[in-house]
Amino acid sequence: MNFSKGCPPTFTTVKSLYNDKVKVSIIEDLVVGYETSLNSCRMFNQNDDGKEEPPTTLLWVQYFLAQHYNIIGQQTLALEYINTAIESTPTLIELFLIKAKIYKHAGNIKEAAQWMDEAQALDTADRFINSKCAKYMLKAGLVKEAEEMCSKFTRVSVCLSVCLCVLLYVYSNPIVVSLSVSLSVSVGGCVSGREPE
Repeated sequence: MNFSKGCPPTFTTVKSLYNDKVKVSIIEDLVVGYETSLNSCRMFNQNDDGKEEPPTTLLWVQYFLAQHYNIIGQQTLALEYINTAIESTPTLIELFLIKAKIYKHAGNIKEAAQWMDEAQALDTADRFINSKCAKYMLKAGLVKEAEEMCSKFTRVSVCLSVCLCVLLYVYSNPIVVSLSVSLSVSVGGCVSGREPE
């Protein structure tokens, strides 16, 4: 695992190992040990003869641990790690994205939408984050806010932004997929950029 070079996808790289409880336990022991050591001496291991790690290494370890505890269902511990990371670096968008995901997995979609909006506010030009934020807002029932978010990255018309919001919600919520047939008639005009009749 590479925490020294600020590699956010480290967790994604090892995520496939989370099907094995023994491997999960080994990962946890290893990374918690890293965090403890980095906090005390800024090295991965107190017995290392190597140089000290930059402060960002501890940040990426905390980011990893937040994702780790989130995936194993310990959202309270995940929030502790992500909050610590946010306190040290309050302008890193990835931290807010994970915080939103933690709240989503904890079942608090309104709080998740709020934190996704915080992430979006850090980079309003990022269409991926804007669309993710709109999706969370729709799941939280914040339709007007989601429409406003969609309008930030669409140019054709308001109709198109509504269409995008509907499509985001439809394809992210399996229960609503059955409604997509009835929506396709009214949304069809929006997709082509025409106002529906």
